[in-house]
Amino acid sequence: MKQIKILEAPSFNDFIDNIEQHSKKFISNVVVAYRGANFSKEEQYKIMQKIGDTLNWYPKTGYDYVGKTYYQENHSRKYVKDPTRTDPEKILLSFHMEHTDYINPMVGATWNMYLFTGDSKNGRTAFVDTSELYKTMPEDWQKFLSNCVEIIKKDVKISDTEYEMQSHKIKCVENHWFDNTPTIRIDLDTQENTEGIEFLDGKEVTKDDLVLFQKIKNFVFDQILNNEDIRWYHEWQQGDLVIVDLFKMAHAVYGGFLPEEREFCGYWAYRSEITDKW
Repeated sequence: MKQIKILEAPSFNDFIDNIEQHSKKFISNVVVAYRGANFSKEEQYKIMQKIGDTLNWYPKTGYDYVGKTYYQENHSRKYVKDPTRTDPEKILLSFHMEHTDYINPMVGATWNMYLFTGDSKNGRTAFVDTSELYKTMPEDWQKFLSNCVEIIKKDVKISDTEYEMQSHKIKCVENHWFDNTPTIRIDLDTQENTEGIEFLDGKEVTKDDLVLFQKIKNFVFDQILNNEDIRWYHEWQQGDLVIVDLFKMAHAVYGGFLPEEREFCGYWAYRSEITDKW
């Protein structure tokens, strides 16, 4: 089992005073945990802004996006009746990447685990770096996939109680928001809901192209969903603050906990200034 980087948390003031150092640690490790942080939600958001100042994500200092970036999560909504909830060896929330259909994508987040009363073996978070996965593919696959735009069907929330199936076009490979590394961005929630592909260079798509695309997509899904050798894990403790690169890190949550035992505060970070158009 490969564990993500765990650091002892400094005080909040020390964290802010050394924000460039902490930003560099995050970039070099892709996901990092600060043990014993116990930061407040307000302090957590301030850290998000300061990292934005350093790495050029949003929010930054002077941008008040709390209402658009904040959420709380205990995984009770869809999964409370799932039998895997009580099994720490079963994945409860399947591998996914955050809203690859967004025009202005989520590039990072902080997760502040302010409630965690179970065993650290329960409720683990697993990660797969899709930029590293891209490097394992043959060069001809890399070139082909980098030219692909997949058209998928996906439920979109249109009101508090209504969802509508809509089509979205997603670039299968995009350059990373910070270092321009090619990164696989295939939507992991829609393996069966594909409507086909287009090519960025405008070339006509043939039947052979569709066969090759499906072969590559099946490889990506198989590696992320089944290859435990490429996974990294975080075993939580109460007070942990995790900073994660959501542009490249597919992630999943293991079971073994109830909603009242595990809850965190999250803040999203976006590539560009946040508007009402995602």
